[in-house]
Amino acid sequence: MVYADDLALLVSGKDVSEIEETLNLEHESISELLTHNKLSLQLGKTESILFAPKRRLQKFNSLNVVCNGNVIESKPSVTCL
Repeated sequence: MVYADDLALLVSGKDVSEIEETLNLEHESISELLTHNKLSLQLGKTESILFAPKRRLQKFNSLNVVCNGNVIESKPSVTCL
């Protein structure tokens, strides 16, 4: 179940740097859209997760995603309420 104020942003790419770049751009776009509509993004509740085969995940500790100067925490698992 997803609530009206929840958002999941899914991005795929050939490598992690491509995914990070796309996520950074999309977060900025979403932030601008929300600001324009007098809404806010709760960056303290925002998390990122990387899905990949296990041996590819061993090469990367986390995603480097930033929105409005705030680092989005990368986790090995997330909870969807």
